[in-house]
Amino acid sequence: MSPTPVLALNTLPDEASGKAGLFQFSLAPEHEAAAVARRAASEGMTRAVALVPNSAWGERLLVAFSDQMQNLGGEVLSYQTYESSDNDFAGPITQLLNLNESRERYRQIAQPALVTDPADGRALCLCQKCIFIPLE
Repeated sequence: MSPTPVLALNTLPDEASGKAGLFQFSLAPEHEAAAVARRAASEGMTRAVALVPNSAWGERLLVAFSDQMQNLGGEVLSYQTYESSDNDFAGPITQLLNLNESRERYRQIAQPALVTDPADGRALCLCQKCIFIPLE
């Protein structure tokens, strides 16, 4: 008697072997991550950041995404992990995008200031969101 055929909508890890009659039909998460990288590259985006779960699964996704980006001439500039049990991603996103440093830079630039270099008399004028550096 042959086994009852089973259609699984996921895949077993490479090191696991399925029983006779097991047919796997799915798109592995790694393939999905690589597809995201291909889509980004097709739209001219060659630099990326990633936010992934702090788990072996998240690591696999990050590796698949990063490898595909590199194969297409791009790069992953940074990544941040989060705990799967988290409901608030503000902390990891803030770290990933360096938002605290960005806020500090904005605070410094938003305050008008005049800084002079007594060695050559040049002035650096910081006015709102613009920086003007007279060279001569």
